[in-house]
This record gives sequence, C-alpha cells and structure tokens, in this order.
Amino acid sequence: MIASTSRAAYETVKIARNEEIVLDVIRAHEPITNQGVAKLLGWSESRVTGRTNGLNYKNLIRVLDHNGKTESGKSAKRWVVISPGDKQLKMFY
Repeated sequence: MIASTSRAAYETVKIARNEEIVLDVIRAHEPITNQGVAKLLGWSESRVTGRTNGLNYKNLIRVLDHNGKTESGKSAKRWVVISPGDKQLKMFY
C-alpha cells in the first residue's frame, strides 16, 4: 500500500504539455524507444528525446533496458513508466 503523502507527491510533479503527451504514449505502449514514440506522434526523435530526458529526471519514467532497436539496427533505450509503488522502492535501493 502506498502512503497518501507519497501518492500526493507523485501526482503533483509539474510536467509540460509535450512531456504529458510523451508520457501518455509511453504508458500506452511501454516498453518503447524514443524512435517508437516519435513515429507514433509524427515528431522528430530529437523532440522526443528532450521530453524523455525531462520525464526521466523527474522520476516519471525509467530505462527498462537497452534491448530496443533503431531502424538502422543500433541498440536503443526502452522506456517504461514508474508507478508510485516503484518510487517507494527506489527510495530504499
């Protein structure tokens, strides 16, 4: 069970509109790469990368692994959303 104060802190993180759009796509399609998000939104990969960096900094998403692939075959980070329960665990490890 998650403490109400932890849930409140999680829910009050301020994010920009484009970050919210990217977060919604990651939530719906996780695990997903920046390139995957960009294709779904019709955005450039660099536009998505800035948003995922911000969301990662705010502890709203995390890298699951580097098992994603770009169109050129290079490895890529795959992102997943951090749930409030995950945030609690992160504090102890």
